[in-house]
Amino acid sequence: MFCEKAVTMLVSKIRVACIGASVAGLGTALELLKLDRSIDVTLFDKKPHVGANTVCGGAISSFMLRELKMEFPSYVTASEIRKVRIYGPNGEFWQLESESGETYGYVLWREKFERDLAKQVAELGGKIRMNNEIRDLNELSEYDYIVGADGLTGITSKLIGFPNRDDVHIAIQRIAHMNNSHKERIDLYFGREIAPSGYAWIFPAGYRKQVRIGLGVPLSLKVNPNKLLDGFMKMVDAEPLSKPKGKLIPTAKPPKNLVYGKVLLVGDAAHLCDPLTGGGIANALLSGKYAAKTIVEGDLERYNSYCKGLKRRNLMRYKLKRILYELSDDELNIMIKAMKDFKPKLTRISWTIMHALLTLALKEPNLLTRHRILRKVIKP
Repeated sequence: MFCEKAVTMLVSKIRVACIGASVAGLGTALELLKLDRSIDVTLFDKKPHVGANTVCGGAISSFMLRELKMEFPSYVTASEIRKVRIYGPNGEFWQLESESGETYGYVLWREKFERDLAKQVAELGGKIRMNNEIRDLNELSEYDYIVGADGLTGITSKLIGFPNRDDVHIAIQRIAHMNNSHKERIDLYFGREIAPSGYAWIFPAGYRKQVRIGLGVPLSLKVNPNKLLDGFMKMVDAEPLSKPKGKLIPTAKPPKNLVYGKVLLVGDAAHLCDPLTGGGIANALLSGKYAAKTIVEGDLERYNSYCKGLKRRNLMRYKLKRILYELSDDELNIMIKAMKDFKPKLTRISWTIMHALLTLALKEPNLLTRHRILRKVIKP
């Protein structure tokens, strides 16, 4: 009788394959094993090792960390962010700084963060197979569930289809030296000459006078992002210390369906990157939590339901993105000037940007005519 039970338990053991061993895949695997250590979890990735070839600003907001109920060790934190500057095309800026000194968020060492997640996965019994590219989902036929965490250009993202090229940003970033860098501040720059229909950024890189400097522009514009970045670095007097690295980021509307047979899509593979900021870490982790919960419960259709709030938030941010990136340089300058005396109580950059757009709309009523979403938001 005992042997029969043991065999039954062995046969019924859930097997899960995660394609992609970056934040989305590792986060999903870790959550799965925390919920049920008996689950057989294997991650596959074509990269040579965990944390290799990352292209990421590394920012995550304090608000999203609270929503994730997550903490991470101090050694994965490159910088704590207490100030945010948003620059207009004319060089004027509006600085966000909480009067209470609260933290807006953190800039992570992405490589260290991924390695820390991988260590936790391994300690709970998960298997990680690097240098192992999955080219066909049929290779994983023996698994009960497949988690697609292989990014926008991976094999699983093709189940949704590639977004409109207007809604895919090509992001490029370098490490650079800047004498006037600030270790607790990130800077965002807007303007047609700097990053058309996108923005440029300067994040503290964790070392004195070193920054992560980059920009993102829509794929549809067919501009040379390297040339734009060179011009931006010259403008802010930044000296390059590394070669540029680039990646494609989905800044699209959230898809209606994230489940295809036994495949659940998470993170960038699910087009769940924040459309307004391009940030992907928090939504990758959040969607991974929902995917893990769904698998443990055994009803995959629940995954779409669990992601409703995330998708609703992304849809709002997608609409705000369309407004922000359509503004002329003159309108952006007016917006920055109008916000000079505004001191937000919330440490949520996206809501602060929404407030900026509404303030601009009150000064420039034609925006309310052009953008229905602003009329909806401004109603009492």
